[in-house]
Amino acid sequence: DSNFNGDNNHLWLKYGDGTTIDDSTFTIALDLNLMGGAPGSKMSDLATQVTFSNLTDTGKDLHVFQYSDFDLSDNYANDTGTAVNANTIVQSDGGMILTDAVSPTPSKWEIGPYSDIVDSLGNASPTTLGNSGSGMVGDVTYARQWDFTLQPKGGANSSFGFSIDQHITVPDPGTILLLGAGMLGLAGANRRKRRKDQAVGRD
Repeated sequence: DSNFNGDNNHLWLKYGDGTTIDDSTFTIALDLNLMGGAPGSKMSDLATQVTFSNLTDTGKDLHVFQYSDFDLSDNYANDTGTAVNANTIVQSDGGMILTDAVSPTPSKWEIGPYSDIVDSLGNASPTTLGNSGSGMVGDVTYARQWDFTLQPKGGANSSFGFSIDQHITVPDPGTILLLGAGMLGLAGANRRKRRKDQAVGRD
């Protein structure tokens, strides 16, 4: 809402075989909605709607990918990526939890280390995701794939869209402090134990 009038902004992209808008073959509409959670919830939410529409009199086969690369803490190598199901992927690290849910169900999904997936998407060869990688620990990235046919313009299936809902939960700072204090307590107990063992050894 760039002009604060209460209405969402829309981003429209047109793709075509020619050099003018009149040569466009299909459009992509992108709507983004960023919302903060309730006070004290430590949550935020980004909702995205992507819609493809055919502008021609012939059907078009499309293969569309959503790629995500989030680093949830200073140590990106400790993230965990889990596919709850084909629609929902959860990434977590240090108490921070990112839940990424899509609809409709994608044709394929994959979780993998940076930069395996993005390299595959960027090369000249066709990519088919492998429905694999759930439970990975490291520099987590993930992607979804939708395979569909846009029917000729004006038809019932001349448009196709999918939604992405990403929300993140940040731990309460007090919880982090308590966790840190607990770790310090364990370290102190370990030092005391070593000193006691050393004292016993000297006797």
